[in-house]
Amino acid sequence: MAVYRIEPSSERSTVGALAMQRAGSKGLPSDLAQIAVKKVEVCTRTQTFRVYLSGPGQLADASKSALAGWLRDQIRSVSEKQGADSCICGEVEVIFQLNGSSTATAPQPPAAGSLTAEAENDYFAVDEENYMSLVLSRANDLRSGTGAEPSGSRFSGTSKRGRSGSGLLGRGIADAAVPISSIEDEERRMVVQGEVFKVDVRETRAGRYIISFIVSDYTDSISVKVFSEDAALASALQAGMWLKVRGSVQHDRYTQELTVLADDIVEVERPVRQDAAEEKRVELHLHTKMSAMDATIDVKDAVATAARWGHPAIAITDHGVLQAYPDAWAAGKKHGIKIIYGLEGYLIDGDDPKSRSYHIVILAKNYVGLKNLYKLVSLAHMRYFHRRPKLPRHEILAHREGLIIGSACEAGELYQALLMNADDGELRRVADFYDYLEIQPLCNNRFLVGTAVETQEDLIRMNEKLVRLGQEMGKPVVATGDVHFLEPHDEVYRRILLAGQGFEDAENQAQLYLRTTEEMLEEFSYLGEEGAKQVVIGAPSQICAEIEEMQPVPDGLHAPVLDGAEEQVTKMAYEGAKLLYGENLPEIVQKRLDKELTSIVGNGFSVLYYIAHKLVNKSLSDGYLVGSRGSVGSSFVATMCRITEVNPMPPHYVCPQCQFSEFFDYGSYSVGPDLPDKECPEC
Repeated sequence: MAVYRIEPSSERSTVGALAMQRAGSKGLPSDLAQIAVKKVEVCTRTQTFRVYLSGPGQLADASKSALAGWLRDQIRSVSEKQGADSCICGEVEVIFQLNGSSTATAPQPPAAGSLTAEAENDYFAVDEENYMSLVLSRANDLRSGTGAEPSGSRFSGTSKRGRSGSGLLGRGIADAAVPISSIEDEERRMVVQGEVFKVDVRETRAGRYIISFIVSDYTDSISVKVFSEDAALASALQAGMWLKVRGSVQHDRYTQELTVLADDIVEVERPVRQDAAEEKRVELHLHTKMSAMDATIDVKDAVATAARWGHPAIAITDHGVLQAYPDAWAAGKKHGIKIIYGLEGYLIDGDDPKSRSYHIVILAKNYVGLKNLYKLVSLAHMRYFHRRPKLPRHEILAHREGLIIGSACEAGELYQALLMNADDGELRRVADFYDYLEIQPLCNNRFLVGTAVETQEDLIRMNEKLVRLGQEMGKPVVATGDVHFLEPHDEVYRRILLAGQGFEDAENQAQLYLRTTEEMLEEFSYLGEEGAKQVVIGAPSQICAEIEEMQPVPDGLHAPVLDGAEEQVTKMAYEGAKLLYGENLPEIVQKRLDKELTSIVGNGFSVLYYIAHKLVNKSLSDGYLVGSRGSVGSSFVATMCRITEVNPMPPHYVCPQCQFSEFFDYGSYSVGPDLPDKECPEC
C-alpha cells in the first residue's frame, strides 16, 4: 500500500499534443498543444490516479474537460487490455497547474465496489522517459495492489516493494543505455541494458545477499553486482530477463573484471524488431539448421517471425536437402502464412559430379513441381554426389515442369559470369536459363572487395547491371537476404560453425540475417525509391503469387509398392520360425506369428519389413553389424525375418539339435540369459 509518483523527464512530448494527434476527427482544441504531464500519483491501496498537468497561459473549461476525458479514455483502454478492474477507470483526477494556478477536474463517479480516494504522503519518485506509458502499463498492479514502495540504496536493502512492476531496485532510469562494448574503464555513472544470464546469489552470515549476474546487449557482456538485504530482489532476478541497470563501473578485485555496482535496476521489454511497412516483402532465399554446418535458424522461428511482421509468405531453401519441410508446413499452418518449398542446389554441366558447381535456387510452384523437386534431390544424392549433392543441368531440364528457377547468390553462374567480365551476349545466354534473377545486399558480397572487385561501388554497379539485364529480358529481379541466421547478433553462432570447419575468414561474417521490409528497402536505396520497391516487394510478390499453397508430406501412411512383399514377409517369418522351433511350431509361437502378421499385412507394413530385411541383410553381408531399437525389438516377425537379433518372446529353452522348446511365463525370469544351464530332456 503506497502512493508512488512518476516524475517526467525534461525531454518529453506534451500530452496535449499527443492527445490531439491521436484523437483524430474528435478535434481537440489547439490550445492544448503546450500542456505536459508534470507528475502522476498512483495510490495502490485506493486504486486512484492523480494526473498533474502544467503549461503556459490559461485554458477554457471545455479544453480542460476534453483533455481530462481523453486521459481517462487512455487509462480505460490500457486498463482493459491489462485485465484491470473497471473501477480504476472511474477514479482519475486531473489537476491543471497553469502559470502557478491550480484547478482540478473532479474524478468521474467511481464504479460500484471501488475504494474511496485517500491521500498518502509516502511517495516513490521515478525518473522515466516514457512516463505516461509506465503509468498506464501499471494498471494490472493497481488491480492487485502490488505497487511500488520506496527502495533503499544498494547497501541498505530496505526495499519491500512488489516485483510485478518494471522497477526492481532504486529509482527508474530515464538515461539511455550505452553499448557494453564501449565500456573500457571505470566510470562513476553508467547505464547498460541487456539480457540477463548466469545469475549467482550468495547469502552472507550477516543475512545480506551478494547478487551477481551478467548482462549482454549482444555487443558485449558485463558483470553486475548488487549488495542487498532484500530476499525478494534475490529471487526476482532470473536468467532471460531484460534489465536496464544504472551504477558505477569499477574494477572488481575478486573477478579481476570491470563490474557494474548497481544502484538502480529496471526490468524492460525485450527489444524486438518490427516491420512497419504498409506493403510487406517476401523472403525467397532462407536457410535453416538443415543446411548442415552453415545456418543456425530453427524453421519454426523463421516462420513465426515472418508472420509476426505481416509477411504473406516465406521460402525455405536449404542446401541440397528438404528436411525442414514438415516443420515449416506445421509452422505455416499455425501462423497462417504461406510456405514456399525450395532448395539451393549445386548446378553442374554434364554428369561428372567432380566438375565445378554453381549455386542455383529452385522453388516448387505446384504439386507437380514439388514431386519433380523430390526427384531431383534423390538423383543428386544417389547418382551425382561428390562431397555435395550435385544437379546436372540436363536433369533439371528434364524435371523442370512446375519449378521456378533463380540465379542464386554470388556463387551462382550468372554472378560469376559478371565477375569474369562476360560480354552482354554471354550474360544473356547464361541468364536465359533462369526464371528470375537475384540480387543481394552489398554486405553479403563485401568479402569480394579487394580481391574480385576494387570497391563497394563495383558491387553496386554489378547489381544495377543485373537489374537492367532483367528488364531487357523481361525477367523479374528479386532482392533476397540469403538468410542464414535470424537476428543480427546471431552471426556469432555461424562464425563458430565456419571456424570449426577451418574457414580463414570466419571472423568476417556477412550480415545474413532476416531483414524487415524497411531494412531491405534501405539496402537497395541506390536503385531509387521505385527501383528498390520493385526488387524488394514487387518482384518477390509476383513470384509468390504464382506459387500454390501445398502440404509437402500427405497425411497417412504412403509406403512404397513392392509386388509380393506380403507373401515374402509371411514366408520368411514362418521359415525362420520353423528353422528354430521345428516343423510343428509350439502353440505360443504360432499364435504370436499369426497375430503379428495379421497386423503387419493388414495395415500395409509388409513392404517396410521387406525393405528393412534387405537393408540389414546387405549390411551383414558386407561385414557391418546392425543394431535395432524401438518397436523393432518387440516384433517377433522382425526376429524371424533376421531384421533384429532380439527375441521378444518370454524366456525359454530351445534345443538346437531336436528343437525341443520350453517357455516360462512372464515374471518367472526377467530374460532368457537368466535361465540356468540345462540339458535337453529329449536328446
